[in-house]
Amino acid sequence: IDEATLQGGRSVESWHQSWNAFCGPDDVLVTWGRFHMDLATVAGLRFPPRVLDLRRQAPWHWRRRVRTIEDAETALLDSGASVSAASPAIDSSRRGGARLATLVRVLTTLTQAARDALSP
Repeated sequence: IDEATLQGGRSVESWHQSWNAFCGPDDVLVTWGRFHMDLATVAGLRFPPRVLDLRRQAPWHWRRRVRTIEDAETALLDSGASVSAASPAIDSSRRGGARLATLVRVLTTLTQAARDALSP
């Protein structure tokens, strides 16, 4: 990110306001690890009481260690799962957008697999 973009960014207060408008106390926050949550917590951001860390669930699901969301997508493909190609309008031309798109694909695939397992 160039300096002008960084300098034109939002204030911490604006970030907190937009987050609070986006994420309510009844929401379930889905993460991949705690690193970014820990940084945001230090900055005073609040999270809903229910948080699902997919990275902690991954070893149980695939019986192998997955470090990144990309590793999880590879594990899904290796297991023969049909990974969802559907992704919301995310600008994946940069690393953050590409990782978010991968997270959406993995979460969508796991959610669909859980629904299929519960269907009669």
